[in-house]
Amino acid sequence: MNCQVHFHELGRRLDPETLCHWAGRFGLGQQTGIDLPGEASGQLPDLQRQTVSGTKKKWYPGSTLQLAVGQGALLVTPLQMVRLFAAIANGGYLVRPHVMMSAVGDELTADSSSPRIPGLSEETLTVLQAGLERSVQDPNGSAHAIQIPLLSMAGLAGSAEIHNRPAHVWFAGYAPARQPRIAFALVLEHGGSEIVAAELMRNFVVELLGGGYLRPFHTDPRQIPNAMWQGSIDAPPSPIESMQ
Repeated sequence: MNCQVHFHELGRRLDPETLCHWAGRFGLGQQTGIDLPGEASGQLPDLQRQTVSGTKKKWYPGSTLQLAVGQGALLVTPLQMVRLFAAIANGGYLVRPHVMMSAVGDELTADSSSPRIPGLSEETLTVLQAGLERSVQDPNGSAHAIQIPLLSMAGLAGSAEIHNRPAHVWFAGYAPARQPRIAFALVLEHGGSEIVAAELMRNFVVELLGGGYLRPFHTDPRQIPNAMWQGSIDAPPSPIESMQ
């Protein structure tokens, strides 16, 4: 299912200032602070100066609709998207990513200094988490191609359109959906099909399961969607959230 019209309407009801404000709160348009040189910061449109990519350009109502679905003047990096989805998964904390060569023990300790996104309500987080899980677990979901029987996942597929060339395709999400351990993002430049990105991401998650980085769910995750939407499953607190 395609939900762009829905987000076009949300963008129209809000305004570009609000969209950019919340995009910034989720870490877009700024470096993540990863301990690697040369990190790109991406780009949010400068609405006060009415500039896009440093060039003065008029902002049209259609520009807001493009921004609402991640198109147009918005530039993001895969790492920023991993950080954004990790924040949704862990209860709203914008963590600073680090490069590690190895880890001791079964669990990693979250950085207690990670700031919580200001103004982000529990109600909004619950809606985001449920929607991302449904996107994968619902047979009609836009990211259902990544679903596997052993694990519940949450995520979203998307594309960045380019004039006269195949689109860049994305998949970003986290797993497991209920007790998240890993957030991920994949982008295929000029990949053309979101299904291709989802299937590659699915293979990656299978390797994580095989390597022991993720554990199989205790029941068939194909039973999750109906039960969750009917309120019959009590989701345990996220270990990432509980560490904060």
